[in-house]
Amino acid sequence: MIAISGANGFLGKHCKIYCRMNKLKNVIFIDKKNYRNKITIDGLKNCKTFIHLAGINRSKKKNLIEKNTKILNYYLNILKNNKDLKKIIFTSSIHRKSKDDYGKSKLISEKELKKFCNNKKVSLKIIILSNIFGEFCKPNYNSVTATISDHLIKNKKFMIKKNKNLKLLYVKDVVENLFANISKNKTIEKNKYKTISVKNLYNKLYQYKKDYFNNVIPLFKDNFELYLFNTFRSYAFPNKIILKTRENIDNRGSLWEILKSDKNAHLFVSTTKKNKVRGNHYHSKKIERFFILEGSALIKFRYIHDNKVYKMNINSKSKCSVDIPTYCTHSLTNRLNKKLITVFFSNEIYNPNNSDTFYEKV
Repeated sequence: MIAISGANGFLGKHCKIYCRMNKLKNVIFIDKKNYRNKITIDGLKNCKTFIHLAGINRSKKKNLIEKNTKILNYYLNILKNNKDLKKIIFTSSIHRKSKDDYGKSKLISEKELKKFCNNKKVSLKIIILSNIFGEFCKPNYNSVTATISDHLIKNKKFMIKKNKNLKLLYVKDVVENLFANISKNKTIEKNKYKTISVKNLYNKLYQYKKDYFNNVIPLFKDNFELYLFNTFRSYAFPNKIILKTRENIDNRGSLWEILKSDKNAHLFVSTTKKNKVRGNHYHSKKIERFFILEGSALIKFRYIHDNKVYKMNINSKSKCSVDIPTYCTHSLTNRLNKKLITVFFSNEIYNPNNSDTFYEKV
């Protein structure tokens, strides 16, 4: 059994996604609502691995060290009675030796864990993380990528106070490493990191904004750029994923520019009968868009780590495309008597052996 604290945080949400995609069972996700529940406490007393992600990064009351130490000690007081515990995994930070309270709290937690694990004779893995980015990261908190993306989507100004270099790491690579460390100690490969200045990061995300709202899918040099683009567009959900298309009119009629792409693209057209449903699946990295040519559709969305369902009605009169975020299961239903005709776009050619398409009902 695996117990994970901080399950509703940035890393915690991606741990939920990882477990769902890999069909891992016997995992207890601990958050602010259930950490005192009997089921949670019993799970902590019997788990073989404890992944500690819980903690706060900022506190207005200047008691961040006290709070993070209190959170850790709560779990250690329960785990000391666990006879099956084999390993604790803790996510620390490159700021652990800085003078701010966040860094100090990480270093104090490391020392507490080393002492606990030595006394209990269990294995300890401390993973020191740099600037993580990815979907679901809270803006204006501890990620410059999230903050810039959110500002750009909301047309807010972003001020670069210091143009320092960042070592960026995509959240999926972090989570895969967390679970790999359950069975053996493993470091994150160096090629997973990307060094970029704050200014260059801003410029790249600004270009992604122009591309996104102009219905252009940019050319990605590597996975880092794809992950960064997917991260940027995740902040458009749910209010700005319906994108206007460019209409050209002359005496012959009209023409719409649905989308432009510099590389691979898979376009296909479907018809959907009344009350029939398409979709009920999600993607982890694929870019997908819908465009209604004829008829009207109800589109439902739900992030796979959450229960909240979003609904949008769109029809051919709107002349808009709908952008589908990653890790968001979605469906399309024809609600009218007449046939629904839809154009679908994907940024990669469909491969049945590696489709990046996972069934899950909205």
